[in-house]
Amino acid sequence: MHRRHGISQKEAQIQVIGVIEVSGGVRSGHPDLSGKVSGDAAYSDHGTHVAGIAAAKTNNNTGIAGVDWNAQIVSQQIGDDPSTYSAIMDAVQTYDSDILNNSWVTCVAGTCLDPVPQPRYSTLVRRAFANAYKLNVVSTAAMGNYNTTNTYYPAGFGQGIIAVGATNRNDSRWVSSSSSGSNKGNHIDVGAPGQDIYSTVVGGYGWNTGTSMATPHVSGIAGLMLAVNPNLYNDDIEQIIRMSADKVTAMNGQNFTNEYGYGRVNARKALDLLRSPYAVAHYTATGGSIVSSTGTYTTVIYDAPGLASAVYIVKRHEVRRTVSFPSNQSVSVWGRGAASKGWNIESPNFSLPWVGVVPGTVTSTGATLRTYVYQVWDEVGHYKGYYPATASNAIFAYTVHGIPDPLPDPPPAPTNLTVTGTTGQHPYLTWTASSGATGYKVYRCANTYYTCSSFFQIGSTTSTSFTDTGKIIGSGCLGGGDEITQYYVKAYNTGGDSNPSNTAATCTNPSKRSVATDAPDVPATFALHAAYPNPFNPATEIRFDLPEAVPVTLVVYDATGREVARLVDGPLAAATHAVTFDATDLPSGVYLVRLAAGPFAQTRRVVLLK
Repeated sequence: MHRRHGISQKEAQIQVIGVIEVSGGVRSGHPDLSGKVSGDAAYSDHGTHVAGIAAAKTNNNTGIAGVDWNAQIVSQQIGDDPSTYSAIMDAVQTYDSDILNNSWVTCVAGTCLDPVPQPRYSTLVRRAFANAYKLNVVSTAAMGNYNTTNTYYPAGFGQGIIAVGATNRNDSRWVSSSSSGSNKGNHIDVGAPGQDIYSTVVGGYGWNTGTSMATPHVSGIAGLMLAVNPNLYNDDIEQIIRMSADKVTAMNGQNFTNEYGYGRVNARKALDLLRSPYAVAHYTATGGSIVSSTGTYTTVIYDAPGLASAVYIVKRHEVRRTVSFPSNQSVSVWGRGAASKGWNIESPNFSLPWVGVVPGTVTSTGATLRTYVYQVWDEVGHYKGYYPATASNAIFAYTVHGIPDPLPDPPPAPTNLTVTGTTGQHPYLTWTASSGATGYKVYRCANTYYTCSSFFQIGSTTSTSFTDTGKIIGSGCLGGGDEITQYYVKAYNTGGDSNPSNTAATCTNPSKRSVATDAPDVPATFALHAAYPNPFNPATEIRFDLPEAVPVTLVVYDATGREVARLVDGPLAAATHAVTFDATDLPSGVYLVRLAAGPFAQTRRVVLLK
């Protein structure tokens, strides 16, 4: 899956929202922010200060440098819940913002100016952040400045939010009085510098303190991470920021505390975890088994495709799937909700896609994942079906982070390739196995001359034999109207492909492919047939019809749109062709097979279940 935006290698879009008490945004004309700000024209000291921390210019002999000084800023004003919802959706849908920086809290009307305002949960605002998460957007939020364990929002919304506390110059939690200090709670993710932070303000520069100042530090780090790897998902960024945080002295050796979360952020460590020898690998798996179920209960479901936002009767099922992946050292595994099909257990439920790792199951080569699917009835008992999918159609998107084990050398080239068969039969290829090979790729070139330079892959196999069902052996090459068809084979493993084997040749009839009749077997129309078997493991056959000789590509893509196999790439004769897709080295998941043949194109889905 590609990200929703087209950021360059050194640029990310960061949205900065002013605090809820202030109808203001970012001063676009500030010399350290000029040319970087779009969105609402209104501005305030608070929003301008936050923006400077995240993204002020550098190397301009002026003022300060932001954490991600190449980032762009989208300024949005907020106020009541509907305007806040609109501001968030405008930022992600109109401006394609990658990161939502939220240095504000919602509070009960009439208490917002109190020293310790009363926190308020907003369903509408939660829906906005849920929608942003589904669009693969990173959201950071300030914990609040009231030195309390009360949960303030949006920091307390949970999934899809990086909740940020403030630390002081001594790497301790910032506290200035009994009612002024960084809030605590089990929903905090990390701490960041928040005391006496110097940054841009409307009239120049100034000092400010609070979790509002800590939060844009994390937003800036997220922008830097996207500059290093634009393919990161929002869950990748959150997990790596947590993993790279320093365990400060006051944490007493604990991995997590309610005061510091997973520690004080460390930008250098976060970026180092994206560079060699570390690797971030994305995988998907489809289908799992139900391991437990609830009884029926009533909940509200919001913003689910195919369901009106309303009260429903539901039964929740936990679905698990064990996956395997190439061996890694220092391995970490987490789910990527934005690419998954399965919900979390929130009630009310905002149809947030979620995949988690079952604790204690991660090894260097595998893990067990879980998600939840729901049976849904309306309030009068009419059955609506499974949402967002049945257990067999749940999609588990997950990330593996670690130091990959060294890849083996590619195997040696296969030897002793021969092609046999009698007139009217399919060519049958055999060869001698290559040590260390996990499979073989078969290449063909057909020509009316002995010299042939345009070889293309026609299939793959894990055995040392292959039947070319796309060709029929003819009666003679020279003067008999037949073509000369040549083959070679490459061995492969995770280290790459071998050199080609020796070349073997036979004569084939260009107008026939069927062994059952001598009559030409030319289809009437183009078609890509359903693969069989499907689901499959590890190989499936893909057949397609060509009513005329045309250039052909047959390519397999994973669920993110990445090409994983090119099965055919070259001209083919008019016939029904069959190609084997061998997915031995691919993870379980949904794959798209796309045929492009002259003026025709068609795509079909295949499911690999291991």
